[in-house]
Amino acid sequence: MHEKISEQVISKPWIPKLFKSIVSILSVWIEKIINNVSNNLIAATPKIAEDCPSKNTIVVQNFPILNVQSNQNYVPYQSRENNIIYVGDLTKVRGIKEITVAMERLPVSLNTNLFIGGNFPHIKYKNEVMRLDGWSKVNYLGYIDRKTVIKQLGLSRIGLVVLHPIPNYISSQPVKMYEYMNAGIPFVASDFPLWKNLIEKIECGLLVDPLDPQSIADAIEWLLKNPQAAERMGSKGKEAVQNQFNWEIEENKLINFYRKIV
Repeated sequence: MHEKISEQVISKPWIPKLFKSIVSILSVWIEKIINNVSNNLIAATPKIAEDCPSKNTIVVQNFPILNVQSNQNYVPYQSRENNIIYVGDLTKVRGIKEITVAMERLPVSLNTNLFIGGNFPHIKYKNEVMRLDGWSKVNYLGYIDRKTVIKQLGLSRIGLVVLHPIPNYISSQPVKMYEYMNAGIPFVASDFPLWKNLIEKIECGLLVDPLDPQSIADAIEWLLKNPQAAERMGSKGKEAVQNQFNWEIEENKLINFYRKIV
């Protein structure tokens, strides 16, 4: 199970509000039926596993593959321009408007650039974001392939993952966060309890109110004005991925699970 569908449907703009509660309730029952009739389950996060029968469930998390980024010839951190990066879906609940507003609140002297990769699924929201003053500091890349993402990570000082506090995100573990860590860059993230526990323990990023552009701007400004501390955060994040949060470890768990049930 990759996501809890019952929580995911609440954030889908294409589902009429009148039907969201009904669809969510039906999804809860369907999930329960699947959990009860399945002999073996694979959950993508510990939170999802909580709703599954414990004796036949394994948690296999979607962590980065080490060798995809580890051998990249990145620009040395202290030599990089003040580039910030976000790659992913460009929707309201991903905080695209908030990070764009945050850009306009940063001091001009910092000469910041926000690189955004991804597609806007909704034209109305795209136009709304592009009309913001902060869009002048955005380099919109559109859809970019994996190779370009990795290259851009190696040119950036800060990653962003400021998702809105909706049920499906609060308990999520976005792979983007771990990809920033694997790339050795600090990141600004939503102050969800689950994320807070991880980030404060590793000391790899800063937490913000994802609905407050000023909070996001303040965190970005601090990281840019404290480059040595920011680089240390990035190094700690990379070390954590190399030692614990990587696909090589999860892959072994999955293979052993398959061997057990075959």
